[in-house]
Amino acid sequence: MELESSETAEKIHLMESHRLDSFKIWPFTAENNCNIKSMAEAGFYYCGTENDSDSAACFCCGKVLNGWESTDIPIDEHRKHAPQCFFVKIGKFEKDLTVEEFLRVFQASITGGISRKIVKTRIKIRSACHKFRNEFYKKF
Repeated sequence: MELESSETAEKIHLMESHRLDSFKIWPFTAENNCNIKSMAEAGFYYCGTENDSDSAACFCCGKVLNGWESTDIPIDEHRKHAPQCFFVKIGKFEKDLTVEEFLRVFQASITGGISRKIVKTRIKIRSACHKFRNEFYKKF
C-alpha cells in the first residue's frame, strides 16, 4: 500500500505539528522549559517506550536524546549534541523558514534518513556474512 503524501510527511515527522502529535506521553508539563511544544519546535519527535519515557529523536539528523530534565531548553540541547544537524545549522524554527530553507531542510532529512537506513543495512549484511563464514568454517 502506498502512503499518501500527507501520511508520508507525518511518518517522517517533517512538520512541527506532526512532531507535536507524536508526544502522546511526556514527563514534563507546558510550564516546564522542556515541554512538548519546545521539543517539536527544536525538531524532536517522541520515540520513547514504557521503560524509556523521555527519548526523542530529531526528524532531520536522527539524533536520539534522553535523560531530559524539566529545565532543559530543547534547541540548546540539540545544538550541543548535534551541531552537524542541518536543521540546527539553519538556526530557525519552522515558522520562520523561507520556502527555500524549508525545502533544504526537507532534502537534508530525507537524505539523512536514507543514509541511516543504508548504514543499518550494511551492519546487518556484515553480521550475516560473519555468521555465515563462521558456520561455513565450522563444517570444514
